[in-house]
Order: sequence, then C-alpha cells, then structure tokens
Amino acid sequence: MALIDAKYRFIWANAGFPGNSHDSVILQATELWQKITSGETIPLISKKIGQSDVPPLIVACVILHNICIDKGDALSPQLNLTVDPTSQKQRDRDTVRKLLQMRNCPKVKNTSRKANAICDDIMEYLWSERKNVQ
Repeated sequence: MALIDAKYRFIWANAGFPGNSHDSVILQATELWQKITSGETIPLISKKIGQSDVPPLIVACVILHNICIDKGDALSPQLNLTVDPTSQKQRDRDTVRKLLQMRNCPKVKNTSRKANAICDDIMEYLWSERKNVQ
C-alpha cells in the first residue's frame, strides 16, 4: 500500500501484509492511520457547505466520486464482490464482509448530530448542483 503526491511521487509506503489483505485492514494497522485518527497528519481545514464545516477527507471522497461518474468509470465486474461471479446473484452483507476480511463489528446507528448535519448539507449541495446542470 502506498500514497503519492500530486506529481505521482511516493510519499509513504507500507509492505509486509499478505496480498489478499483488504486495504482497510492494512491501513488501520499502520502508524499513518494512528496519526490520521489523532489529527496529526491531515490538517484541520474544511470546506463550508451549507451550515457545516466538512472535513477535507469527506470533500475529497465526494469529488473523487463525481470525477469517476463524469469519466464513466465503473467497478470492474471482477472486483465487484457484491455479486457472485458464477450465479450472478447478489451476495448477502455477511458474505461480502467475510470476503473483505472485515472485522465483525456490530451495526451502530449514526447518532452524531454533526455527522448527520454534514450529510444533510452535502446532500442538499449536490442535489442543488444537479438541478443547475439539468
């Protein structure tokens, strides 16, 4: 697993996990993850959307998602773990989690008011942006 900068230069790398390990498992086992979760690595900057200050990681994910849609990028059928390749039937959540080697974490209802406000503001922003394009 590696990170690159805007000029495609490696700025961080981690090796040593088996090739079938999920990216999230590898990342969460690194010192980089500890720095990110403690607020040491990603600067405390945000983008004002609606009434919310949206963290940069969320903004980056939303922008990347939109770029993929604009470019017609889609998940390769070979990488889509939600569909069984032999039967073409949708796999259940537990099977997908097992394939991704995800830990067995209980479902937690999102009770964070701040997270809900950010979600609502992003949704409203994207919805209004879509209306303006059509």
